[in-house]
Amino acid sequence: MNRTFKLKSVTLFNFYNYLGKNQIRFDTDSDKNIYLFDMKNGSGKTSLFHAIKWGFYGPRFDYRKTGKKMSLKDFMNKSAKPDEGFYVEIHFYHDDDVVVAKRICNDPKSGKQELVLNVNGVVHYEPNSSRILNLYVPENYGSFFMFDGEELSELADAQNDSKQVEVFCNY
Repeated sequence: MNRTFKLKSVTLFNFYNYLGKNQIRFDTDSDKNIYLFDMKNGSGKTSLFHAIKWGFYGPRFDYRKTGKKMSLKDFMNKSAKPDEGFYVEIHFYHDDDVVVAKRICNDPKSGKQELVLNVNGVVHYEPNSSRILNLYVPENYGSFFMFDGEELSELADAQNDSKQVEVFCNY
C-alpha cells in the first residue's frame, strides 16, 4: 500500500521570531518534495522546524536553540502581547484525508497547551486529538524526514559556513 503524507501549510502565530500570523505554504506537487531553507542565521529556520515539531509532538521532545534547552515560554515571541499566547497550525494530507493540527498555548507561564485536530471536517479535542494525530504522524517522522540545522551546526562551523540549512521532505 502506497501511503502519502504531504505538508500543505504551516501557520505560526507569535511563535518565537514570527510575530503575529505568518503562513508558509508548501507545494504539494509529487515531483517537488524536498525543501531547503538556506538563509542567514536568525531568520527563522530553526523556529519553523521547532514549530512543526511542536505542532506534531508537543512536549514529548526536548527543543534546543544554540545548544540550550528551551521551555514552552521560550516559544512565545518576545514582542507579542502576553495575553495573546501563541499557536502553530499545520495543514497536511495523509492518503485521502485532509488534516489540520492546531497546537495552542494561551498562557506560556502555566505550561498548558492544547491540541485541536480536524480530520476531514470532524473536530477532535484532547485527549483523543493526540491519540488520533499519532496515527497520522508517527513519532519517528521528525527524525527521518526533517533535519535540524541546530544539530548539524557543528558541521557548518567546521566548514566555516555562516549559514545553516533546514531540510523538509514532503512525501
